[in-house]
This record gives sequence, C-alpha cells and structure tokens, in this order.
Amino acid sequence: MIIYNNCKLYGLTTKRQLAKFLCKTTVSDIKKQNFFIDKIKPSVIDGKRLIEAPNYILKKMQKEILVDLRKLEIPDNIFSGVKGRNYVKNGSDHSGKHHFMKIDLSKFFPCITRDKVYRFYKEKFSLPSDLAEILTNLSTINIEKINVLKLNSYQKENYKNAMEFIKNNNIIVYNHLITGSRISPLLSYLINEEMFQEIQAECDKFKIYFSIYIDDMAFSSNKKISNSFVQKIYSIIEKHGYVINKEKTRIVGINRRKKITGVIIDKEGKLKCPKKLEYKLKKYNDEFKKNNFDNIKKLYGTIIVMHEIEPEKYKYLYKLIMKKYKEIIKTNNIKN
Repeated sequence: MIIYNNCKLYGLTTKRQLAKFLCKTTVSDIKKQNFFIDKIKPSVIDGKRLIEAPNYILKKMQKEILVDLRKLEIPDNIFSGVKGRNYVKNGSDHSGKHHFMKIDLSKFFPCITRDKVYRFYKEKFSLPSDLAEILTNLSTINIEKINVLKLNSYQKENYKNAMEFIKNNNIIVYNHLITGSRISPLLSYLINEEMFQEIQAECDKFKIYFSIYIDDMAFSSNKKISNSFVQKIYSIIEKHGYVINKEKTRIVGINRRKKITGVIIDKEGKLKCPKKLEYKLKKYNDEFKKNNFDNIKKLYGTIIVMHEIEPEKYKYLYKLIMKKYKEIIKTNNIKN
C-alpha cells in the first residue's frame, strides 16, 4: 500500500495553501471549474486517440502535482508516468520468459470517472471536500461543458471530431481523467491501486511477473499461463468497471516472438527493435545525410531508443548521430 503523507498536498486545509502550491495561483481562479475547462482543447490523433490537451497555465499546475506524486514509492513493475522508467525497460523486464500475455484496457483514461478521481484526492491525501473538488477539476475534463463559442474554427472542428470519437467508441463517461495531461499516466495507476494489487496477488500465487505501462498490462512466466488465471484477471478488471480490448489482448507461447509496449523479444529472449523504428531511422537518417534537418529531433529520439534496445547493433550509428546532432544544433541555433 502506497503511503502519501510525505507529499506536500497531504493534509492541506485551506484554499490559500492549495493556491500557493499550484504555482501561486489566486484563490478566486481555482474555485471556478470553468477556469480549468477553458484551458483544455480536445482533438483526435490519427482517428485513434482522444487527446484533451491542457494549455501552458494548466500544465504548470499539473507539473506541481506530478512532482509531488513522484515522491511516492511506486512499485518497480509500474511504468506509468514514473520518472526514469520507460517502455523499453518494461519490455526488457519480461525478456527470458517463455510464456507471455498482454491485456489492453479499452479507453482506459475516459473510463476513469470524476468520482474516482475525487475519492482518490480526498481519501489518500486526507483533504477536505472543497480542496479535493478543486484538484479533481484540475485533473478531469467534462468535455460537454467546453464553451464552443470561445473556440476558433480549427478548435471547433477538433471538438466536433472529439465528440464523434466519443460517441463512435461508446465512451459513456463524458467527465473523466484528462487524456492529454502529464499527470494522467501516474494518476491512472494510483487511482486504481486496489485493482492492480488484486491482480498482483493472483500473479504472486502462480509466480507470474506482471508489469503495467499505462493501459497495457503484461504478464510473463516460464510456465504456461492457464485459462483459469486469465479468466480470474478478466473478472478483477471487469469488477472495477473497466473494459478489456479483446482485439489487442494476446497470449503467446514458448518459442514465439513477443511484442511488449513497442519492444520485440525474439525466440531466444533477446530484445530487438521493431520494424517500425527501423523504417523511421532510415527515413530520418536519409534526410539528415541530405542536409535536411526538419526531422533532426525525431532522428535524435529514434536513435536513443534503438540504442537502448540494441546497444551493440547501433553503437556506431548512435555515436555518429549524437556527434553530428550536437554540431548542427549549435551551428543552426536549433532549440534542443
């Protein structure tokens, strides 16, 4: 069980204290829910992902919360918004195991209701109702309450697409954890700690390693993962009000290639880069060779990830790109 009393938020009693914590915001501002709603602009990326992006003012406040939450002692197998942990490490922790299962939660953030967020702040941080309400306003979005009249034509089109996405994907919770916020990945775990602890207890019984990367749950074992275990995990998830995306749920047996949060584990248990990353590297590197620096930051990010996954294979290219990258950033005055 995570202990919260080392956080600055813990035990606050007045709005003035909370306003000071939130980047010295005024009390009159944080009392209004519309103050937060007006700072979020929803959109849909590639027709697949709902993003409710906060503006810079809201981001600053959410950063203060995130810094505070990161003081908590989060279990080592949790990779949701924890500093210093990433999807590559999540994948590598499953290497060497013969049997693997992946469970994907369908529309996880939009299924985390305002009520769950409110109870989390009130109970875990021992806050009075009014302060828990303000923090909930800051962490959730009621997309129906966005004032469309204040949006420009581009934002209105994005809003329309977001509402259609919600309707087409049977998302029934309009007031939910913000999908585009930097605090949401870690909050999504903390709010659902009880559910994940129940799953962990089942894994401990069968010596199955379990990890969480936002809405992806991965299970690995040297023994076959039984159908009874799978059904038990399903029942725990459904009991807590979440829906399993059966299309993205996979069970992979011995001597099979496995993909875990964007990292490939081959038949021999070694980490490999997915083809998608290899294509990106080739594309960005070809542009780079032709002195086209439009995607130089993407090249930089791609080679860092690939070198982390396969350090020996990409050692030379990594050193070369890093050296050239620093020279070009400095020469062309590109912000790093």
